[in-house]
Amino acid sequence: MRDHTAGLAEMPMLAKIILLADKVEKRKRTRTPAMEAIRLVARRDLDLALLTWADWKWVDERRNGYASYTQHWQARQVWVAHHHAEIGLPGRIPAWQYDID
Repeated sequence: MRDHTAGLAEMPMLAKIILLADKVEKRKRTRTPAMEAIRLVARRDLDLALLTWADWKWVDERRNGYASYTQHWQARQVWVAHHHAEIGLPGRIPAWQYDID
């Protein structure tokens, strides 16, 4: 419960559920429509919902001049690395393969 505000780099599934449940509860969905979309994403992919919320949070912080939690951004970097490792992004394509001179 202590870390549900910003998240942690490594969280068990229950911690992820608690974090997202806090963010997408009805009162917050009414106040912030983006939370409804994040709620829908969470039904299919909990980790992607965490990343979506983290990106929304960054934009909200910049837009409103809020300070960022260092812990949150360290966690997000790990979440991104895990997400990309899971989807198996291809390696970089050498320039000569797509160069159209």
